[in-house]
Amino acid sequence: MSKLYQKYQQLKTEDSQKCYLFKSGIFYIFLEDDARKLGPMLSLKITNLNDSIVKCGFPVNNLQKYLNIFKTLPVDIKLVETDKSAPISNSQFTSLKCYEEFTSEICKLDINSLSVSEAFVFLEKIQKKATNILKENAHG
Repeated sequence: MSKLYQKYQQLKTEDSQKCYLFKSGIFYIFLEDDARKLGPMLSLKITNLNDSIVKCGFPVNNLQKYLNIFKTLPVDIKLVETDKSAPISNSQFTSLKCYEEFTSEICKLDINSLSVSEAFVFLEKIQKKATNILKENAHG
């Protein structure tokens, strides 16, 4: 966990006004001052990560719920994926997930099993989704 805490310290040195949410295994967690600040705001229990570091967090499957809550808070929260070097905003994270779902749906398609009419319906659906994604990103 020391790498995570070192990353937290580095980010706080660069911008102490932002709060950083780290993905750690199957949880997203806030550390130290961020945990103390956001734990009460989000009704998250603050616990000890070790003898000297506190944390609070939630399971990864609750991320969308908390992203929606973050939008209502007067706090700049950046998500830090452990395999990424730079933190990203909530809207960037949401956009990336949206693109992943969109491209995954296209990649899973078995084009050899579609009739012409099914292919047309699929293309209409994909076009509608792509248009919505672009609109959301233009406003996000």
